[in-house]
Amino acid sequence: IGQQRVIETSGSKPEWTVRTPATKNGIAYFVGVKSNAPTLEGAQIDARYNAVRQVAEMVGSKVNIDYESARYEEGIAKDDKDIGSVINDGLIMLSNAMVQGVKEIEKYYEKVEEITPQGVTYRYNCWVLVSISEDTLKKLINDVVDKQLEKARQEKNDKAIKFLERMKNEVNTAKYFQE
Repeated sequence: IGQQRVIETSGSKPEWTVRTPATKNGIAYFVGVKSNAPTLEGAQIDARYNAVRQVAEMVGSKVNIDYESARYEEGIAKDDKDIGSVINDGLIMLSNAMVQGVKEIEKYYEKVEEITPQGVTYRYNCWVLVSISEDTLKKLINDVVDKQLEKARQEKNDKAIKFLERMKNEVNTAKYFQE
C-alpha cells in the first residue's frame, strides 16, 4: 500500500523537466508542473496554467518595481487612487493577456499507478515547457498601457496620463530578460 510506479510516459524524460532552459536570443522559458492529477487533460491544463502564472508573476514584479521607481521620482503618494487603480487594472489586464503571448513548446507526462487500501488508482504528472519573447512581452505591455491611457484620457485624469506615458517609454527601453 502506498507504492507507486510509473506505468506510462509520453517518451524519454526531457532535460527541461529538471532544469529550465536559459534565456536565449530574447526568448525566456518557463516550466509548468502539475503532479498527482486525476486526469491527463487536467494535468496538462494545470501545468500550462502554472507556467503562465510564472510569466505573469515575473512581469508583475518588474512592472511593480518600475511603478515604484516612477512613483517616487514623480512624487506621487503611495495611496494615490488616481494612479493605483490604473496600475492594478493594468496588471490584471496584463496577466490575462499573458495567456495569448505564451507559446507552448513541449509537454511531457507520466501516468503513475498507486496501490491504495481501496485498490489501484492512477494519477498523472505533467510538465509543460513554454516560452515568451521579449518583443511579444513588450507588445502585450504596450497594448495594456495604451488601453489604460485611453481610459485615463476619457476620464481626464492628467496625473494618470503623465504617469502612463512615462511607463510606456520605460517599457520600450527596459530589458526584461537577462541572457
